[in-house]
Parts: sequence; C-alpha cells; structure tokens
Amino acid sequence: MATGRSSPATLLQPPQLSISPSKCQIVLDGASSQNVSSTAHLTLINLSQAPGGVAFKVQTTKPKRYVVRPNQGLIGPGERLVVEIWIPPHQKTGAVEEYNNSGGNHMKDKFKLVYMQVQDAEYMEVADVKPMEVTEHLHHLWKQANRKGIFSHKFDVEWKLFEGVFAHSRENQSSSPKVDANTAKASSPSAAETEEEAFFYLRDEILDYRQRYDELVSDTVRNNVVDAFHRALKVLLLYHHADRTDTRAR
Repeated sequence: MATGRSSPATLLQPPQLSISPSKCQIVLDGASSQNVSSTAHLTLINLSQAPGGVAFKVQTTKPKRYVVRPNQGLIGPGERLVVEIWIPPHQKTGAVEEYNNSGGNHMKDKFKLVYMQVQDAEYMEVADVKPMEVTEHLHHLWKQANRKGIFSHKFDVEWKLFEGVFAHSRENQSSSPKVDANTAKASSPSAAETEEEAFFYLRDEILDYRQRYDELVSDTVRNNVVDAFHRALKVLLLYHHADRTDTRAR
C-alpha cells in the first residue's frame, strides 16, 4: 500500500516529467515587433500519479531579455502546466540586431529547466500557502534539497525572422512564410513586470550562490576543526612520548 511520503531513494530518482518541446523557438514577426510579444511555450507534464509533486524553476542566460511565467512552481500528480517564454516589445530591436549579426545562426541564449521530486507533505504545505508566500516556501524546498536529487534539462533558443518585416532582414529568409498578426498574440508585459521577473531570477541566483558559499564555509570550518584536532593529537602524542622517555632516563 502506497504511503503519503516518498522514500529518500525515490526522491533521488529523476521525476517522471515530460518536457516539450526540446528547443525553444521564438518567432520574430511584424506584429510582435510593435505591440505584441514574441512568445514560446514550454509544456511540462507530471506523468506520475504518486503522492507529492515536481518542483521546477526556469533559468536563462539573458534574464533581462526574456520574461518567463511562471518561472517556478509545483506540478501535482498527472497535472499539465504551460510555461510562457517571451521577448517584450522593447527588447525586440536588440534581438533582431543580434540575429542579423549572427548570420541567422542559432543564438547563444540558453535556458535551463531545473526540477526535483517533492514529498507529499511538502507539496501540500506549499499548495496551502498564500500566493505571495509561495516563492519563499519554494526557496526553502530548494535550499533543503539533496543535490543528488536535483535534475536539469538545457535547451537552446531558436529565432525565426520573416522577410519583409524588418528593414534589415536577411535576404535568404525571403522564402519563409509570413505570419498573420493574429496568430501569435500575447499579453504585452509592462516594463515594471519585466523588471520584476528579472529581479526574481537574480534573487534566486543570489540565494543559490549564498547556499553554495555557506556550504563551502561549513566545509572549510569543519576541515579546519579536523586539522586542528589532528595537530593537537600529534602534539599530545609527542608530549606523552617525551614524558615517558624522560621518566625512563631518570
């Protein structure tokens, strides 16, 4: 009979998480360059029906360029969640210039999905808190997690640029089909929302580095204590040996 708490061995196994697609493709079309964001979708499905859930967070090498919503969260048993990744309108010009300068090659921008299995009690604890407190609880879960039970999936960003949309579009894109303005509409985030997204990403990175620093300091202190103990033991043995030698000489 299954229990509500996963065993430590189970938590160290990769979660049954379906990730689709394997590559993030963003279409830079005419409409999105003006008032609409270029959006890509990442679908995550927890294939397991076991109690608990899968915790995840999405990281990128360009947090100021991309908006990711939600950028972290929990996926319950059998649940499906869609993550939206988009470039806000005010970031389009720089994106297109990079695309042209790269010769139409894949960009160097990277994304990483980090995920782990969460026990049922922890899953229910986060599910019951207020929305404003979810981030704090998720951070606590990641901080307490065994690193051996954390898994990741990296994927590249591929941009598609269509002929006739931008003045500096590459000529070899002329055979690409045009996209209607109504095919990729998404809500346009404000500058404040974009800055907020970047803030949460950077805060998460800072907290992660702080955790690594604390672990390093802890290891260093522990090693120093062990070294000091060995030195003290060595001095004690030498003193004991010298004392016995002196006693025999008398």
